[in-house]
Amino acid sequence: MDTSTPYAALPVRVTWENTDTAGYIHNSIVFRWFEQGELEWFRALGIHWKSFPDYGFPRVHVEARFLHPLYFDDLCELRTKVGQVRAATYILRHEVHKAGRLAVQGQVTVCCVAVADGKPRVLPERMREVLQGLGRPS
Repeated sequence: MDTSTPYAALPVRVTWENTDTAGYIHNSIVFRWFEQGELEWFRALGIHWKSFPDYGFPRVHVEARFLHPLYFDDLCELRTKVGQVRAATYILRHEVHKAGRLAVQGQVTVCCVAVADGKPRVLPERMREVLQGLGRPS
């Protein structure tokens, strides 16, 4: 991850219920971690989802690339940063590191929609300003 762009770090641990019978992390767990990273980072930035009751933020694309295995009880660091900001969407890039080694890379594309009709809407001004200040607007 390019450290010239600000990122948030969150400690995460592979717990027993998040592993398969061989003790490896189940692949779906990193997507939960990505959600945690986004929510905690936004909270720290003063962006609270309850402030936008008329908007929804569905994930329209998610991906993860597993580079090194993660096992039960591994302590990891999730790093989250802004990848791209557009009028109605933003992309967050995520990395999971274990003992200083990159284990998982991923990204999530989020679209802003109106709750009333589910149609795309421009990101709320406060959210867009904060995200653009952290990433590369396009």
